[in-house]
Amino acid sequence: MFDFFKRSKRDVIAENREKGRAFEDEQDTYHKIMGRKIKKLPKGPDRKITETDWLTGRRKIWYEEYKSSSTAPLRPSQKEFMRKHPGKMKVIRPSEPFVFHEPVKKSMRRRKSKTKKRKRSSENDDYGFNMNNVFGQNNEEWF
Repeated sequence: MFDFFKRSKRDVIAENREKGRAFEDEQDTYHKIMGRKIKKLPKGPDRKITETDWLTGRRKIWYEEYKSSSTAPLRPSQKEFMRKHPGKMKVIRPSEPFVFHEPVKKSMRRRKSKTKKRKRSSENDDYGFNMNNVFGQNNEEWF
């Protein structure tokens, strides 16, 4: 009915491309401010981010894929990369606050100790000091 407001597909795709480039530039600026190295990748995720801890010299490496739309799907090469490298890639969309995101951390599993812990018995809770045994021996005549 009101088709005279409809934009051509070419215009919509060009606008989406501009939004995507602007979002990528915004993210690149953020990482540069934080002192991280950024490398553009031809396949899979958009960027490889490297952060070096200046105290220890350790490097954290992770990959980021930027989507300028909250509903944009991942390409097959990106899905394959996520499958091959679980926990190394993060998809960032504009609905998420970009300032507060941090690299994906490996899950920290707590290992159970092999030694069994001794349970305290109710007799040992006072560590040998109670009113009946003040000086380490049974002195009932004192009280």
